Amino acid sequence: MKRDKILIIISDRTLRQLYHELFVHEELEVTMAESIGEALVLLTLHKYSSIILYEDDEIETKTFLRLKHRRRQWFQIPLLILTPEPNVFATSVTKKDILFNSLYIHPSEIVEIIKTLLI
Repeated sequence: MKRDKILIIISDRTLRQLYHELFVHEELEVTMAESIGEALVLLTLHKYSSIILYEDDEIETKTFLRLKHRRRQWFQIPLLILTPEPNVFATSVTKKDILFNSLYIHPSEIVEIIKTLLI
């Protein structure tokens, strides 16, 4: 059985561990990146079913979104952005992308959303 691969970009170590544990229990192949730079390298080497980005640097996130839009294979990957300011990125995302206010969503809800996207 082929497992869906997801890329999770979170700079905070504790949050990375939490999300990794939640997704591993869902039998997804999880790759963790602690920075946008690391994520860009991983995206050039592997194919992912979806990306979760826990935004903590607005400029880096906007740069990532511009690069994602320029690469055809990356453009097609659904992206979930968790940010305390969703409106900042509203004009920069595609129809496949989803913005969530990180202050009001529980990590387990993100797991359920990803599972729905991958069905």
